[in-house]
Amino acid sequence: MLGSRLFTSTSTELPATFLLDGWVNILSPTAKSFVMQVVMPNIGDLLNPPDFSNLSAADLNTALAGNKWSVVWMGVES
Repeated sequence: MLGSRLFTSTSTELPATFLLDGWVNILSPTAKSFVMQVVMPNIGDLLNPPDFSNLSAADLNTALAGNKWSVVWMGVES
């Protein structure tokens, strides 16, 4: 994953500044696609705050796009 992990929030439900981070897992890889899962455990209010995980999928995508998160990958021929 590429993008800033530091987020600034204007929401009253979230801390003003917090970090999002986690472990990436690749599932069902094929030659043309894969499923990426990011496990983001809640560790207090400053790392993966619980209120962030309650956002709708649309709001979550907007928040992550705002920090320019993207998937960076490299295929290796076998």
